[in-house]
Amino acid sequence: MNKKNYQKVTGKTRNFMSTGQIWQQDDHLLSIEETLVGQTYRRLFFKDIESLVLYHTSYRYHYLGVLAILSFIIGMIFLMNKLYATFNGRVTIGIVFGLLAVVAFSIFIRGTICKIQLQTKNGPYNLPVRLRIFKARKLVRKLNKEINASQL
Repeated sequence: MNKKNYQKVTGKTRNFMSTGQIWQQDDHLLSIEETLVGQTYRRLFFKDIESLVLYHTSYRYHYLGVLAILSFIIGMIFLMNKLYATFNGRVTIGIVFGLLAVVAFSIFIRGTICKIQLQTKNGPYNLPVRLRIFKARKLVRKLNKEINASQL
């Protein structure tokens, strides 16, 4: 890939088993998905893109669910060991739950995680990136301008 001609559209986003990036040239997007096995490159020409679909995922709720389960387990450990009875135990559990609350609030306040699907002449294609709603809307606006300019 000749990086002089390409502009980075999104940073590297990490999924469970892969990472994804999107690069842009004058007439196409380059989608790069890296897995443990190898890399997949796909060129998506603006003239071939028929529509963009932005859809919300439930990843945010999964993260919050994991935090809730973790909080429950930590709370049960403290209650079973009777650590809550001492002053140091109460301070420790307060700090731990305070930190978990800060993490949960930051996940909640940053917004919904979204994915973008492109409808091309060859069928639908999911871009290999997950973005927060604000960045995803900004990307869709930018891509709409490029697509409309190339299809005139």
